[in-house]
Amino acid sequence: MVEQIRRKHVVELLLRWGAEMAATTRHGETALHLASLEGYKDVVELLLNNGADPNVKVPLISGNWQSGMTALLCAAKGGHKGTVELLLNYGADLAARTEWGETVLHLAAKWGHKDVVELLLGIGLDPATTTQPGKTVEKCEAEGASGKTALLLAAGWGHKNVVELLLSKGADVEARTQNGETALHLASKTGCKDIVEILLRSGASVLARTRCEQTALHLAVDNGQHDVSKLLLSRGADPRATQFGRTALELAATRGWANVVELLLNNGAPADTKNTLGTRLQRKVTWRYLRYY
Repeated sequence: MVEQIRRKHVVELLLRWGAEMAATTRHGETALHLASLEGYKDVVELLLNNGADPNVKVPLISGNWQSGMTALLCAAKGGHKGTVELLLNYGADLAARTEWGETVLHLAAKWGHKDVVELLLGIGLDPATTTQPGKTVEKCEAEGASGKTALLLAAGWGHKNVVELLLSKGADVEARTQNGETALHLASKTGCKDIVEILLRSGASVLARTRCEQTALHLAVDNGQHDVSKLLLSRGADPRATQFGRTALELAATRGWANVVELLLNNGAPADTKNTLGTRLQRKVTWRYLRYY
């Protein structure tokens, strides 16, 4: 508290001596952006009372993650509920987006700030809103960042409490990114077992496929997520399902995940798959599996 008071007094002094309100860092952030990101509510209020515009955006610069950020987006990213409320009272734009297409709700969910997410849902923000990257984002990066709801971001970044909150408020458990990934795919890939369990209980399809024909099991196996793979298999995941001709077993063998290979073999995965990769599969399984032991 003492530090906050001291900081506010310094800012007051600088403003009284003519400090430029619109001055920016090399990334284009103003004092209001920085104070909002850190949650210095008293300083934010002081700046707003001295004419700072809550809707000024960080300039759009290719490759700069701050591009398009407003003070409200900064406060949501930092998880500062009080600062978010203050900025809204001063007319901050709820519809503002970063250049990556993220709204205030997306950022709060992505960084795991449940109280901010709850506040935003309470004032009517739609959990079905998706990310929409801007024109300065490279095409390949934009495809991976497009079409994400708050639930997809929370699941992919491992925020269990936010996932539970969003589902309780009606978020679609089967919503998909532009690449066809569901929340279950994203949580399985990153090994968030608790979230996978919650999503399955909420009706997520264990057999759903991405645009690249991946199931949640393929993604879990490919990333060496043994416990998640075990859970998915117990809930009906098909160990024989292929992705462009490759089974989960081949993915595990190729990566060298011996414990996952054993899990799949114990759950009915065919070790003698008769496809164009069959011989290679047997060789890799044998070598990787035996070498582990």
